[in-house]
Amino acid sequence: MQLRVSHVPVLAFNGAGDPIEQPQNWAGAQKFYPNSRDIALPGQGHDVNSASWQACAGVITRTFIEQASLAHLNTGCLATVAPPFYLTLP
Repeated sequence: MQLRVSHVPVLAFNGAGDPIEQPQNWAGAQKFYPNSRDIALPGQGHDVNSASWQACAGVITRTFIEQASLAHLNTGCLATVAPPFYLTLP
């Protein structure tokens, strides 16, 4: 199957430290989805912290859906995304 170019707006999220779906992987996808934007959540891995999602990515997603556009997405909240808290047991 050959991919075709689509100009439908695409918003993608991943963790900046995701070892599985690394942020640079999106560069190739933009060839097929030129009206796309990838947002890497700082301090997050493959399993994104739910509090960070609700506080930032959820708001961005709602705006994207309501506007049906990538224009005017406020990503200022990315600066407040906290890394996940892990507890190492003895």
